[in-house]
Amino acid sequence: MVNGILDDTSDEEDPNTFGETILEPGGRHAHIQYSSNVEESASREREPIMPSTLETDSTTVSLEKDLPDALRSVVVKAEPQEVESIESLNQQVSIALPRKRRRMVPEVVVPTWASLQQRDKKNFDKIKKMNNPKIKKTKDMTLNLSSIYDRLKDIGLDPYEVTLESEIRDVSVSRQFLSSVYGGGPQDVFPLIGAAKLAQHGIKNFMYVNVESHSHAPQFVGNPGLFFVTEQPPEIFDDLYYTFVRLSSAEWLYVGIYCLMPSPSLSKEEWKSMTEKVRRKWVSMIFKKNWAGGFRQRISARRNVNNITPEDIRSVLDSGEETLGVHAMKCVGYDERFQRELAMRFSNWVPPPPKPRNERRGEGTGSETKTKTRAKGSRMPTKTGKRKLGEPTDSETPDSDSNTGVVDQFNEDHIDSKDQKDKAPSTKIKSKQRSQRLRGAFSNHSVNVLELSDSESAGDVLLVDNWDENSGSRDDPIVL
Repeated sequence: MVNGILDDTSDEEDPNTFGETILEPGGRHAHIQYSSNVEESASREREPIMPSTLETDSTTVSLEKDLPDALRSVVVKAEPQEVESIESLNQQVSIALPRKRRRMVPEVVVPTWASLQQRDKKNFDKIKKMNNPKIKKTKDMTLNLSSIYDRLKDIGLDPYEVTLESEIRDVSVSRQFLSSVYGGGPQDVFPLIGAAKLAQHGIKNFMYVNVESHSHAPQFVGNPGLFFVTEQPPEIFDDLYYTFVRLSSAEWLYVGIYCLMPSPSLSKEEWKSMTEKVRRKWVSMIFKKNWAGGFRQRISARRNVNNITPEDIRSVLDSGEETLGVHAMKCVGYDERFQRELAMRFSNWVPPPPKPRNERRGEGTGSETKTKTRAKGSRMPTKTGKRKLGEPTDSETPDSDSNTGVVDQFNEDHIDSKDQKDKAPSTKIKSKQRSQRLRGAFSNHSVNVLELSDSESAGDVLLVDNWDENSGSRDDPIVL
């Protein structure tokens, strides 16, 4: 605290005071108290230093309230100080200028054509390295690199990092082993796992991808890929799948845990950009494969025909009426413990003996099967001549008249002459037996007879069109 005494001895201002102001006229003393250290004020910024109160003999004046604004900027000094130059004085005085408002100037960086070409080349090289030389596939089934990149760029082209040693990571197993040990059908893409097998290993969702049909599926562990579907709109897959890729007929490689994300379907232009060989291959697969049953049924319903042709399939694809759906496959994990278990168990696994041929067909064994094979039944009528109807044996007589079906109707519709009508009962008996056997083998399917063989040596051969009533899909024709 510094106390200053100001004496009013003259009406003139002493020039040596440098701004000191006489606060009380009349020769009386005034005690000024101010809370500032004069020596420290030189090192601080140049701010006005004023006492907070003014004490006189009779009263106390609050300088903050009672002094005019002009006096508030007065700096009180203990003694005179020389100013070296006006430049040094200007440096000590800081003027707070108003802050300028910032302006946002948007800028768009347009890449050059050369940089785009370099970027595409780098990405296309990554896509080319995704092809596994060990996998035998149709080379012409591949899409162009630009179409592949457009569908994979959102999930990334870099593979999922797997640290498992390659000696175990690259071990492939057979589909028969996977079906026997972990459950599920040996030919399904998404097999249903039974409760007993599920309780053993706890893995519900498996996915088996054949590169012959899905040429851009992941071919190395952790790689991204594409999965084609024929349903529109593509089905939404919310689950994660333990995914296997087919290297050959007896080799399936575990590539990781994958999620499927909807991607743009093949456009009409992309379909037409494929080579003619590629398009013919797709048409052939859609016409024959079970997984394309829904595709064929949509064409059949739209055109109001029962049997469609490859030309019908090609027509709707060329016109854009039907398209191939696409899913991007992204690896989100890798179960090292599972792969180690596969490698260990497969090395010690002994395949079960194959089932007898008659058991696989669902027929009986022994003399009963032999008798049924030798029996002669109805045959397709030919354009020339009359067909010869065989007599049924005792073992083929049906137990009741209720087992009639599509075979009976087929035979009744193709009896042309009076002689054939006279022999119709024997034909009907044989047809009942065939229908009963047919229904027993395909309890969940409905069948339509397509052809009856005229071969005398081969016995009765039925070629049937097999429809799955549960899924609505059609299997390939079956010969019985």
